[in-house]
Amino acid sequence: MQKNNAPIALVVGIILLICSIPIRWMTLHNVTISTPRMPDGFPQMPGHFPSMSGMSFSVNGLNGNITLGVELPIWLIVVIGVIGLVLLLLNQFRVAAIPRWGILLPLGISLVYVLYGFGVMIISDEVSMGAGVFLALAGLGIGLWAVLKTRSVPGN
Repeated sequence: MQKNNAPIALVVGIILLICSIPIRWMTLHNVTISTPRMPDGFPQMPGHFPSMSGMSFSVNGLNGNITLGVELPIWLIVVIGVIGLVLLLLNQFRVAAIPRWGILLPLGISLVYVLYGFGVMIISDEVSMGAGVFLALAGLGIGLWAVLKTRSVPGN
């Protein structure tokens, strides 16, 4: 008898994604605080505030954003990925018949944003990575593996 471990893997992927939210995704080093330019007629603030040497900020899924055309909070990016995994889990249990594109859309959106954030972390000298981004990538990877492993998704 062949065992289907996809539902277990999907639950693990969902747990990994959810656990990535409170964990540190990155630390920004040597941060300078700047103010936006005020419209004409308003008093202008200084462009940069003095900062202490070595000042850094930790970013997690609750306080961080990733901007790729549209600025999305990290927690929302993770929730979009979780939605994709839950839809696939519903298909696995034959509760729903979501087409493959309906599952790949939220997974793809979440994966593109997380990979973009990961890429920015890799090329920047002023950023160190945390475990949160790796947990999110692992959870999304499990979801993509399960979609590709599934030969026929109900509703296709």
